[in-house]
Amino acid sequence: MKKIIQFVSVFCLSLSLVGCATKESVKEIILYTDINSIGWLDYGENYTSLESDRLDAFNKRLNALGVNAKLVIKSYLPAIGYQQKGELVQNILEQDPDADMIFFNSAYVNDLEPLDSYLESDHGQELTSQFSNTWLQNLKINGHTYMIPKNVYPLTKQCAIISNTTWEKYPDLQNQTSAFSALQYMDSHYEPTENQVLFLYMSLSNLLADQYQAITNDEDSPLYLRKSDYTVVNIYEEEPVLNLLRLINSIHQKGLTGKGMNVADFQSLSSMPDGGQALQFGNNFSFAPQEDLFQTLYFGQEMYASAGGLSILKDSDAKEEAFEILWAMNTDKKAAEILQYGSDPDRNEDGKIIDNQHTYFGSWNMLGNDMITESSQGQPENKKEYFKSMEEKSDVNREHMTPLLFDTSSFNDKLDTFLSIIDKNQYVNMNVDGIYMADQAFDTQQFENYLQTVRSRLKEAGIEKVQAELQKQVDTWLKEQEK
Repeated sequence: MKKIIQFVSVFCLSLSLVGCATKESVKEIILYTDINSIGWLDYGENYTSLESDRLDAFNKRLNALGVNAKLVIKSYLPAIGYQQKGELVQNILEQDPDADMIFFNSAYVNDLEPLDSYLESDHGQELTSQFSNTWLQNLKINGHTYMIPKNVYPLTKQCAIISNTTWEKYPDLQNQTSAFSALQYMDSHYEPTENQVLFLYMSLSNLLADQYQAITNDEDSPLYLRKSDYTVVNIYEEEPVLNLLRLINSIHQKGLTGKGMNVADFQSLSSMPDGGQALQFGNNFSFAPQEDLFQTLYFGQEMYASAGGLSILKDSDAKEEAFEILWAMNTDKKAAEILQYGSDPDRNEDGKIIDNQHTYFGSWNMLGNDMITESSQGQPENKKEYFKSMEEKSDVNREHMTPLLFDTSSFNDKLDTFLSIIDKNQYVNMNVDGIYMADQAFDTQQFENYLQTVRSRLKEAGIEKVQAELQKQVDTWLKEQEK
């Protein structure tokens, strides 16, 4: 049974001892998090309530709003999130059957409550009005909404982040129109300098973002959505991707990424602005230019991006109260400011809030809607309308949208197998910091053998069946867009 905060019984006395009134009990809504998601919490023992003045202030605001609930935050052991992601919710419930909410992950969609009926209520409509409607539609899975996302500017853009010295030394790099052509250019022209390599780490999903969309957050996953025809593919069967992998291998072979450098020197390389690596690829939107640190070269059009957010567990016995908390933290300015800044934030001499968790773009804080809070130092005024206007003026292709989230809960074991196949056959070494050492870069024939080995083993492991299951989700999403 759900634990409740016990109130001392109050008996209304009268001469007839009649007319007793009672007060409804306040329900605890328990949100589970790992130790990285909420920066302002002091994490202690797992599966126990975490203390915070900010949390206390938020709960007082809930009471003032008439929400008959109290938010309680607890943490789980990080290992069960990384090693058993598909079983995370069930593992938490074994420790704490009263759990109500968790941060969204596609690995346990089957443990989450669809929120569609809640979003049709008055509070639900008020909540969704805070977000880009197009973005929310793209975040649906099989026609259902399973999370309330962290409210941010929903669009992103593929780019290369380039050190200033590289930008000046290779002016033709600025004329490249894709990540692939930028890499081709640097493969032909880059000359390593002391304490610098071409790149330290290469994110395949960032390099492929113009043509393919990653289906999971696992960096080495072979499963992507080909944007041109909405087809789920194994990228080791895609010739444009294979050509990109061949190019990266060629760059490794030439020693442009640290081949032959001793481990101590390699690990001492800094990432940016001008030390360590010449460039890196990403997906972002630079609202505040940072030319003093690095240059940003953008490719193609803006695109909608997947998001993290909060979900309600289907086994919760307080779903309505949990949704009311989601409503409050995303629609009430004071509640959002408590969660984003605390009750008494530091201010500069001009009266602007100072908080290193906040940028021009938004906030690293996962709880609370930063779009409706008072603007902190460096942020635009009236953020919600400002970013809404930016979205309306963007060059995003609104006629060619893609689903951003998928339900992988029925084949998490298969996904782990695919990652294992790729990891065991990886052609470069990676150290504990996740950077390429490139000491074992293959020659051309060795690399072709590597690619064939990965293709064969992925097929043997059943990747085609998983592709077919994911394709059904894409097709369902497409039908939803026709309504």
